[in-house]
Amino acid sequence: MGAFEAAAMWETANVNIRQQRVIQRHLDSFFGKRFIVPERSVRDIGRGALVAQLGSIKGSDNERIQFWYKRVDHVLEHEIEDIIAEDVKFFSQVIGVDIVVGGDHGKGKFRMVLMVVLRTANATETKRKRYIVGEIDCRKDTYNVLKDSFPLWHGR
Repeated sequence: MGAFEAAAMWETANVNIRQQRVIQRHLDSFFGKRFIVPERSVRDIGRGALVAQLGSIKGSDNERIQFWYKRVDHVLEHEIEDIIAEDVKFFSQVIGVDIVVGGDHGKGKFRMVLMVVLRTANATETKRKRYIVGEIDCRKDTYNVLKDSFPLWHGR
């Protein structure tokens, strides 16, 4: 079993690292060989990933509202090499970049999205990249909920 399959299995089954090691040891002992890649291989999948900031606030009726976000500047800095490498020829023709931030509430959460639009001299040739940069688990996204959760609204 490869690293991605193993990571998906452990995540879906909600198995922590300690439990993974015990299961792996029993499987190795019973079958006499490894069926799952080493823990290091699974851990390497996330190497270089951009880690989200987690937090919680109290809502208007003292409910606990949890949220996560990634700083927009960090997301752009992290993704720019991939955007360029994806199509170097196209990127050499880019004459403008639009960065759009927006959000929407639905199904019990507010989701904040960052979109990068790359424009060339030919108006019909554009590329768009969309990144989810934050979520708030809340029933209603009031001004105070947005202000107190995502720091980019007021320069924190």
